[in-house]
Amino acid sequence: MSRRLSQEEFEAEVYKMYGDEYVVKSKYLGCKAPIEIFHKECENIFTCNNANSFRLGKSKCPYCTPWSNAINDDVFKYRVNK
Repeated sequence: MSRRLSQEEFEAEVYKMYGDEYVVKSKYLGCKAPIEIFHKECENIFTCNNANSFRLGKSKCPYCTPWSNAINDDVFKYRVNK
């Protein structure tokens, strides 16, 4: 079994995948735990339900990603008023 990444290791992996486009805003609790992310481009904070999928590039900002099905009321209102 592999060990859990530290906060610093997780943030380094996110930086390696996305550059400085995203900022991790909450504590990393493990690969399957939710994590809060700030997207610098649209200046929105969103919760990714699976930290590992975000780290691996499988999830992106729901406010800016048109193919994202995981939207809540805030994301819907943002897209409508954009």
